[in-house]
Amino acid sequence: MADHVRRTPHIDPITPRNTLSLSCMTFTRFPIPCRTVLAGVTAALLSTTVACGSDDGNDSADGGDTTTFSYGGVTVDIPTDPQRVVCIETRLCPEFAEITGMNLVATPEISAESAKDNVVNDELPDSVEKFEFNFNQPDPEAAANMDPDMLMTVAAWFDYYDSETQDKLEAIAPVLRISGAPDKDADWLQPLVDQAEQIGKKAEAEQSIADYDATIDKLSETVDGEGQTVAVVSLQDDQFVLEDEDLPIEVLTDLGFTLLTAPDNREADGSLHMYSKENLNILQDADVIFVQNPDNALSNDVLWKRLPAVTNGKTPQLLYNHRAGFSKVGANFAEYVAEQLG
Repeated sequence: MADHVRRTPHIDPITPRNTLSLSCMTFTRFPIPCRTVLAGVTAALLSTTVACGSDDGNDSADGGDTTTFSYGGVTVDIPTDPQRVVCIETRLCPEFAEITGMNLVATPEISAESAKDNVVNDELPDSVEKFEFNFNQPDPEAAANMDPDMLMTVAAWFDYYDSETQDKLEAIAPVLRISGAPDKDADWLQPLVDQAEQIGKKAEAEQSIADYDATIDKLSETVDGEGQTVAVVSLQDDQFVLEDEDLPIEVLTDLGFTLLTAPDNREADGSLHMYSKENLNILQDADVIFVQNPDNALSNDVLWKRLPAVTNGKTPQLLYNHRAGFSKVGANFAEYVAEQLG
């Protein structure tokens, strides 16, 4: 029986935390939305966003027209045509900016590991400035120094920050918070279409998805996924996680592979179950195993080396930058799969 070791629950990428801002703040170029609280009949607190008027009562933005972005519980007024978009996240945000043709001017530096085979980073224009930004302990001043008229991050990261940090970021410029998590039973790329539509870029998103579909159709002729079972794992010390969602899973199943799963793969709180090495036998039926952290000590364990996929040399590395993304990263991962298994 599997040893049940609980992992830290993952941050819900859709639902923002309920927070309260006590004052409306106006930036010199753009009025900043503040959060207010509405009491329902059940006395539950719901978070909403309202625009703060200027001192003279004019609700229009000093910097131009605004668009209300509303998706996955996030509602925020953003510039209709932002000229200086600054990302404070390094995967979904720059990709979303590239797909929709935003005027991206700066994005955080990434590690050498993250830069490996990173199609989004590789295709950033030379004009995009890189700056240091710590996601766990963000420094709003670092973002402010990039002189943005709109900041962009993912909802999960923004919700992770305390209310003081959130307010400081919103005092710099409107913060667009996007999500890569689809609704249950929805296509995995539907969030891209829905959010791009919010900013008038639906056609661009649909074209990117069409390019992804064309890549899948082309590679399916050479990547013989039909009849093969694939597992996606992350090795961590003498334990491992069996992945069951997100971009790698979606792309591999689009290529025709059957995903190896386990009935106890999720804890009661929704987090992934951490298996001890004694449970490596659950990977016995995998023809291919994509492995994050392949240099982990567990890869030298005799139980790991006995797995059929390992003995057959079918354990390609899962790169960090392929863990999350939209259609552009999805197509790049599909090409990577073809290279590794071709």
